[in-house]
Amino acid sequence: MNNIFDYATSELSQDAFLCYLFNFASKEYEGDDQYLNQCAVEVLRKIISSKYSKEIKDENITVTQLKKQYRNIDVYIQVNDKYHIILEDKTYTSQHSDQVERYKDLISNEGKANIITVYYKIIGQAHPEDVNIHITRKDMLAIMAPYIDKSNNTIFSNYYHFLRELEERVQKFETLPVDKWTGDQYRGFFDYLTDDENNTEGLSLDRGYGWGYVPNPRGGFHGLWWYFSTPEELNKTGLADYNVTDLYLQIEDDSIVIKIVSEDKINNLKWEIYNYITESNLVSGFEKKRFHNGKVMSIGYIEYDENNYQEKIKVMENVLDKIRNGSYTVTL
Repeated sequence: MNNIFDYATSELSQDAFLCYLFNFASKEYEGDDQYLNQCAVEVLRKIISSKYSKEIKDENITVTQLKKQYRNIDVYIQVNDKYHIILEDKTYTSQHSDQVERYKDLISNEGKANIITVYYKIIGQAHPEDVNIHITRKDMLAIMAPYIDKSNNTIFSNYYHFLRELEERVQKFETLPVDKWTGDQYRGFFDYLTDDENNTEGLSLDRGYGWGYVPNPRGGFHGLWWYFSTPEELNKTGLADYNVTDLYLQIEDDSIVIKIVSEDKINNLKWEIYNYITESNLVSGFEKKRFHNGKVMSIGYIEYDENNYQEKIKVMENVLDKIRNGSYTVTL
């Protein structure tokens, strides 16, 4: 399907579509396409209900003001002359410096109340932002789907199919071999691994986690980092004496890596931990990466694939457990 959104991929293009859709809920355009009016109203009702569910329950919804880049807000929507929606649209980026709170203050200082903050995100991310509601790719697909065969609007159809094709690419981590994965599949994989519903036997997330693309001079990688060490554990092993501030796990593309963080040059210490792991037979297939001096360094890694990732994750978590529970102490 020849789709304009395959080329108009910027956040500004997406903002334009959202304004176009919401305009069908205005008095001026509500009669142009009843189905897009219903779809726009459904999205807006979902947004407003996140904060004012009782108040909006029996109200009709009409867009009374719609502005793009008003006060630098991606999309500003006024509904029924009294609800004020701040929508920030982030595709591959995230919020910077509490910008939503700053926008909220700007609108509030204009004497406006009933402010709802929205984070519109069609690409997954590790942690939610501090807003009233997130509207995701799956949310939009679910809302748009009932209208796709009723309206003959090409722009609406193009955007729906753009989102659906993106969803299909993201979910291909379930069927494609790891060596065929792109950023879309890694985002789907990491989102799956860190979702509480899916993670009953996966990552141990209680120590914190994050994921995303990590650029570096060697080309970058898609990473997920988790299973951080406590200060007590670092003291117990003697690592704290070498200014080690963390020992944790990181997925780097198709590898699971043990990472160490220190302000000092600790090449001998990295070798000692690597030798301890291999000589103790804690894990098979453990290889070392080239040791580079830096604040964050790799000790060694194992590879995983689309079939054994849960087993490999648990194996590497067990390796860190054995290092941190007192089985290993620095002997340099």
